[in-house]
Order: sequence, then structure tokens, then C-alpha cells
Amino acid sequence: MNLKFKQIISIFIILFMAEIGTAENNDSLKIDKQKVYSFLLDGRINDAIVYVNCIDSEKLLEKDLDLKNKIIEKFGGEKDNSIFINSNNVGLDEILIIFRNYWRKSFIIGNEFDDELISELYEFLNKNLIIPKTTFEKKDQDSLNHYLKEFVKSQGFITTGFGRTGSYLDFLCWETEEDTIYTFEIHNEILAPKVIRMKNFLSLGWQEYATFNTFYPGGWATKEAIYYVDSAFKTDSENFLVGYLAHEGQHLRDYKFYPKLTGADLEYRAKLTELSMYQDYIYNFLQFTISNSNYESKNAHSIANYCVVRDMSRKLFEKDFENDIEKWKEISVVKLNETAEELFRENTESLDKIGSEVQNYIKQ
Repeated sequence: MNLKFKQIISIFIILFMAEIGTAENNDSLKIDKQKVYSFLLDGRINDAIVYVNCIDSEKLLEKDLDLKNKIIEKFGGEKDNSIFINSNNVGLDEILIIFRNYWRKSFIIGNEFDDELISELYEFLNKNLIIPKTTFEKKDQDSLNHYLKEFVKSQGFITTGFGRTGSYLDFLCWETEEDTIYTFEIHNEILAPKVIRMKNFLSLGWQEYATFNTFYPGGWATKEAIYYVDSAFKTDSENFLVGYLAHEGQHLRDYKFYPKLTGADLEYRAKLTELSMYQDYIYNFLQFTISNSNYESKNAHSIANYCVVRDMSRKLFEKDFENDIEKWKEISVVKLNETAEELFRENTESLDKIGSEVQNYIKQ
């Protein structure tokens, strides 16, 4: 994704808590699923493989063995032996395979295949669309975004286009959408953005691929609207009202006042917004945030998670990083809300002192 597009789109990850549970049979070995999915979401596929290979398959319960086998089947050999293409949409299957191969190599070998992906996409689009020779030769990313959208549209689908989610270039593609208006309040400000509901997804990107459809982008924000995946939410749930609307609403507002602010800082502010509002879900959210924290990651969510826990820990425990969820549960929901709100206000004041040109603050 070019820098301009990278600054106006943010992905929200859906967590299915039921998938994170561990086995209860004390006679059996169990996989720490929080650890495994944290590896997968951070693109640390090799760490996930090493971890599950250290566990004796014969002693694993069925669900844990199934997860281990999925990881080995998809990432443990020279090629992906899992079932990836189920759409029977011949026009887009080849694009899906191009992205799948790029994701897999990037996970296992490292982030060095962007240029190869761009070349393969241009070759494919040049065979299926009339692309000016000069554009094809320079492989301009803005043009690639335009032609990719054009081809996907010709097949009856919609896409975000050519862009990056976290560390990797991504492909999100769906069939239908409809829009409405939601009115809600965050930090004593009323927002009423256009909200677009997307349905019938062909691809939910590298996170869905890496985690076997367990985690995926549930929505995102641009400067004009916020989008959400219809199947990801119950629209009367706290996960939707706070985890989605408030989170993405904060992004929408920040794009206006801090147009150059980069991913980790945007996510930090949106996650503090969630923590200032959550009630029933707050401890689950904290557990996920702790488990998926990595200050050294290239993933904006992992960095933001770390900085949120770090700053909340300093306020509440007078230490740099409290990772024991039981200690967090000793803090009342009201106190957690108030602390997150205080941190958000402090961050806003700091950004305002720097001005609208600010790009990075939480990790310097």
C-alpha cells in the first residue's frame, strides 16, 4: 500500500473467544491457543510450527490435535496442502492463489516478496484488461489499485484494492454492501458517520488465511465512512457498539485532526477508547490485548496492544507491564474506564502540542 492509502485505512480484528479455550482434561497435553494465535496474527508462523511440534500428538485432545495438523498441513511443508479455494469463481481464483503464495512465503521466509507480488498481479491484469504499456512497465501502485478494483468489479465483486494490512499486502473481496447512518458518542462527542455493511466475502485477507478463518478483519475506516463485515457482529452487542463503532469512529475522527498519524498510534487511541467504554467484555478485551502485545513487532495492533497495557499498568500497578489477568480483574470496571479515559486525554494533549503534522508518539 502506498503511504497515502496506508494513512486512511485501519483494520479491526475480530476475536472469537470460544476458540481460545484450552483443554480441560488434566491427563492430556494441551496447546496454548492464545500463544499460537498470537504467533499467527503477528506473522510468526515459524514460531507457531516450532511450538506445536514440541507437543506429542498422541497426547493431544482432538481439537488441539486438529489445530496442530492444520498448522503443519498449511505451513509445515514445501507447499500449502490445505483446501484454500472454495469459491469456484474462476475469474478471481487466480488472484487468490497469487496472494496465498505471497502470504505463505512472507510468513515463512520474511517480508521480501512485495515486488514479486506486484509483478505477478500486473502480469495477470495485463492478460485480462487493457493496461497502457507505460503503466505496465513502471508498475505504479496507484494504477495497480485502479486496475485491480476494475477487474474485481468486472467479476461482480468489490475490493478495498491494493493495500497493506499490518505487515503484509492484502486482498479483501466481497459481493454486496449496503449503507446506513449510526449516531453514537465517544469522549463526549457525538458522531454520525456513514456505516457500510459488507456481505458475502470471497476473501478476508491474510489474517483469515493465517488463522484458519478464526481471526479476520471485522471492519475498517476510511476518511469517508466506516465498514463492517456483516457476519462478524450482532449489531446490538457490546462488541459491535464499542469494539467496532467506537473503535472505528475514533479512527474516523483522528484522520481529520491528525492526518499523518501512523498505524500504531491510531490503534493505541482506538483501543483506549474501547477500554474507556467496555463493561461486560472489558476483561476479555484486556486478556486478548495482553496476549497479543509485542513492542518489537511490525504489526501496528501488536505494538499498540503493548503500549496500552504498558501505560495502563504504570497507572494502576506502578510497573511497566502487568500480564496477570487475575490482577486486572481486581480493578473495577469503573476504574479501568476512568484510567483509559485519562490516558486518552493525556495522549490527545501531547499530540495537540506537536500539531497536525504528528506521525508517531507512543513508540519513539
